[in-house]
Amino acid sequence: MFTLRLKGLRLEPQRVRRAVDRAKGRVLGRSADLIRDTAQQSMPDREGLAPPGQPPRMESAWLKRSVRSAWDRSSQTSLAGPVRAGGAGAGEERMLMRVLEFGGQYVLGRRARRRRRIRGNRRMVVQVKAKPYMAPALKQENRKLPALWRGSIHGS
Repeated sequence: MFTLRLKGLRLEPQRVRRAVDRAKGRVLGRSADLIRDTAQQSMPDREGLAPPGQPPRMESAWLKRSVRSAWDRSSQTSLAGPVRAGGAGAGEERMLMRVLEFGGQYVLGRRARRRRRIRGNRRMVVQVKAKPYMAPALKQENRKLPALWRGSIHGS
C-alpha cells in the first residue's frame, strides 16, 4: 500500500474555463466543417433530377457553394447549412434550399420558367419531394463527433 501526497496543487477556475472555451471553439467549429464538407460532397455534379430521398443533383454548383459552416462565439454554437444572404433572387434560392431539404411546394421564378421555356407571366407551382442533403450529412458525421472531443482540453 502506498500514500500519495499532493503539495502545492491549485485549481485555477479561470484557466480551466479558458481551456474549455478554446477547445469548444475548435471542436465545434471542426464538427460544423465536417458536416459542411459531407453535405457538399453528397451532391453529384450531374444533370437530371435526383430520386426522392437522395441528395439533389446539381448541374451548377450554386447549392454546394451556399453550404457554409461557422462558429458563433457569442452564443457558443456552431452552424452548418445553406446560406444565401441577399442579392437578386436570394428569396427564391432560400425557399428552394428549404424545399429541397424538407419537400413542399415551390413557385418557379422567372429564370426557371425561362429555362423550362414556359411563356407568359403565369404563376407556376411545382410540388417537390424531399431531397435532403444536410440531415444525412449530420447523421453520417454524428459518429465521429465524440472523437473530436477526446484530448481536446489541455492547459496552456
